[in-house]
Amino acid sequence: MKDVRIQHHNFGPLLSNYRGAYSLGLKISHFAILTPGSKQFLIEVKSIAINPLDYFQRYIGYHIEAYPGVIGSDVGGTVIAAGFLVSADLKPGTRVSVFAPSFLSGGPPNYGVFQERTLLVPIATIFARTGFVYQLGVPIGANVGTTVIQIAKALGFTTYVIASEKHHDYLKGLGADRLFGHKSSNLVNDIDDVVKKDGAMAQLAYHTSGNLEDTFKVLQKVKGGDKARVASAPPLAEAILPAKGTALNVIYRPTPTPGPNELLIEVKAIALNPVDWYQRHIGVTVESYPAIIGSDVAGIVAAVGSDVAADAPQPGTRVAAFAPSYFAKGAPDYGAFQERVLVPASYVVPIPNTLNFNEASMLPLGVLTAWAGFFQAGIALETKYVSEDRQEVLIWGGSSSVGSSAIQIAKSLGFYVYVTASEKHHGYLKTLGADKLFEYKSPDVVENIVKAAKEDQVTIQVGYDAVGQLKECQEILQKTKAEGPARLASAVPLTEDSPKAEGVIVKFVEAEDDAEKTNELIHFVYRVWLKERLEKGEYTPSPKMQIVEGGLEAMEKGLDEWKKGVSAVKIVIEV
Repeated sequence: MKDVRIQHHNFGPLLSNYRGAYSLGLKISHFAILTPGSKQFLIEVKSIAINPLDYFQRYIGYHIEAYPGVIGSDVGGTVIAAGFLVSADLKPGTRVSVFAPSFLSGGPPNYGVFQERTLLVPIATIFARTGFVYQLGVPIGANVGTTVIQIAKALGFTTYVIASEKHHDYLKGLGADRLFGHKSSNLVNDIDDVVKKDGAMAQLAYHTSGNLEDTFKVLQKVKGGDKARVASAPPLAEAILPAKGTALNVIYRPTPTPGPNELLIEVKAIALNPVDWYQRHIGVTVESYPAIIGSDVAGIVAAVGSDVAADAPQPGTRVAAFAPSYFAKGAPDYGAFQERVLVPASYVVPIPNTLNFNEASMLPLGVLTAWAGFFQAGIALETKYVSEDRQEVLIWGGSSSVGSSAIQIAKSLGFYVYVTASEKHHGYLKTLGADKLFEYKSPDVVENIVKAAKEDQVTIQVGYDAVGQLKECQEILQKTKAEGPARLASAVPLTEDSPKAEGVIVKFVEAEDDAEKTNELIHFVYRVWLKERLEKGEYTPSPKMQIVEGGLEAMEKGLDEWKKGVSAVKIVIEV
């Protein structure tokens, strides 16, 4: 056999760097070829297939540890050299199809496929087999979808496949047993009918594109006695923040996998909050970029971590969730502004069928912030007053998201509730539980509230300023409190110039330094208090809703709309 001569320079496009969501581009360069290690072989590349993963590596630096790098995964070519421990059937001259490990190795130049020669079976097979092994638990020792069909058929499964009707004949040739049009208005029932006629039980599903909701509906109808399992492969869209103060850009990246105590939520609706604007424009709590921000979501549980308790929401459950972008410092997996988001299991509350996703998305942060204010003002979680206790609370800014939540919480705790708001909102706030309402614009509003408290023969020891009117709130508490200091929770950050008043302790509502206390509160709010109220129909998502159309692409518009100023509404974006 003739010796194989290896040239000492390689040729290919180097990825020089990336900035936020923008690649600085691929540059054709020459660089040295490494000699194969003992278990490696060198491929002369003849053709390259492009995958979604290549896009993620180029545009967001996914799994790239250092630059310059060479990316890409799928390659066909010829073996030109092999290490001494490589199997004899991969000798020089062998024609091969190879998965190049750029993704696994961090992007060093000699391991990506975007070049003439690469060190080490294509990525579709790897993803398909990985889904069966790790997510579906099948023991086997959108090209992912076509590969899944063939693997499932080889394993002896009857395959039920959803796809565009124009592809049905081709997919039948790959092994699909039953095919259904993905645009069918009666898809779930169509599959249910066929499965029952076949006498089959659907135990496994492999979701490679589109909406997970129908997948869960099908499995819930036709699964056998055991728990059905779903593997999900599609990339997710996200509105990424490339740098502080910049515009959000919608890009795609791989779907994250939940950690042991996390849930993966397929997002159906996102509600906007003031903290979203602060994170976007001044980088509040964001440690590095690109980042994904946002807190309020509603959707469907898509997957659960290995240690998630059985009583936590399981796949297919409709939920509202607090996405912990604030606590996670903007880490991409945990921001609300995307199609799928990871959240701790205790940050989620199941929602009844009487609530739609848009309404449910308004719940998480408003309720948590309102409860946190009362908690930090010394109100115990188990508090329950009766009318004879004559306990009163002042809520300034009742028509805001936090204010309207505070009204409902205070009422459930047995407080007599004084509320300030624009007179046009008084009727609505009365339905939420406000006992007495005062026009906040009145020049006599402070005197009116003090007079009412004296007439009602009550003292006010607790206040909640939802909109930043500290001076007025402090004056009222000073004049109406009993012995000892009154406590005022402020939803607006405090500064050195914030007004102060003797006998009134003011605290900005934020996460406790004690992580155990914070987790205790969050678990109580979502898994106990709000869960029970929603089940009984005793909590109303508030304030009123304003929908901004356009999905993730409309995030910029929604934030700008909030900045212009909205009154007694919460902006919601359908995903």
